[in-house]
Amino acid sequence: MCDRFGVSDRVASALATSLFKDFEMKDQHGEPLIMDKSKVRREREKCRRIVLRKRFDDSSLIAFSFDGRKDDTYTREKIDGKYHSRMVKEPHLVILREPNSRLIGYARLVEESAEYKTTKLNEFFNDKNISLDALIGICTDGEPTNTGTHGGIIRRFELLLKRPLHWFVCLLHFNELPFRHLFRVLDKSSTTGPTSTTGKLSKQIENSEALPVVSDFQRIALENMPPVAEQHEYSTDSQYLYDMAHAISNGVVSVDLANIKPGKIVHSRWLTKAARLLRLYVTMKKPPKN
Repeated sequence: MCDRFGVSDRVASALATSLFKDFEMKDQHGEPLIMDKSKVRREREKCRRIVLRKRFDDSSLIAFSFDGRKDDTYTREKIDGKYHSRMVKEPHLVILREPNSRLIGYARLVEESAEYKTTKLNEFFNDKNISLDALIGICTDGEPTNTGTHGGIIRRFELLLKRPLHWFVCLLHFNELPFRHLFRVLDKSSTTGPTSTTGKLSKQIENSEALPVVSDFQRIALENMPPVAEQHEYSTDSQYLYDMAHAISNGVVSVDLANIKPGKIVHSRWLTKAARLLRLYVTMKKPPKN
């Protein structure tokens, strides 16, 4: 407060001593408390160091993560001289400070290219006065736009900073790759829209939750699967996949599980495709080879 209002050490000590006297505050020996100006000076220096250290911590970045998402955004459009509000879907980059994943802010996107995203990220940090001098790594998913060896965003930041960085790539995106490639080979499908394909398996899993579960489906024993009591907190889709895998391993699908609807089919959500495939499996006594 002394720095904020330009109060000297001497004036601050006199005000504090007067306040102690008004409240009849005494030390452990029963003597009136007196605030010395040297104590005020030392405390001010301590507070300044804390503020400067916090400002340095906020202005320097050790690592950051980012991911794209489309958000509902209010815009104002001028029509015939009048402004009209409307809701549109706008792509953004969500940017977090790592470690601890603390939100820094958002960057609005117009293009999806790696070059454009790199430019927007760099502009974002410049506008926020965030230094990249201490940056050691970037966290992202395994999308080629992010991890391309020559033109990916991480590689572009390495060229921009003229030093190598740690590539922290999300392994959850790699986990789905074996299933994705296997499914495409067996299904022999091609995409015809955001959620539709031409393959036979893809057509069957679209309405798999509406088919009745048979009691004598072929049980598939799964090893090294954690029991229900030891499961961690999953997302809704992950929980459904876990429960279906457990049911197929045990050979029993409960009524509650059979009535749950799995997530919608989206080409980027292979987790829900896997869950729907398991739901389709328990509706057949003798499933086809594929």
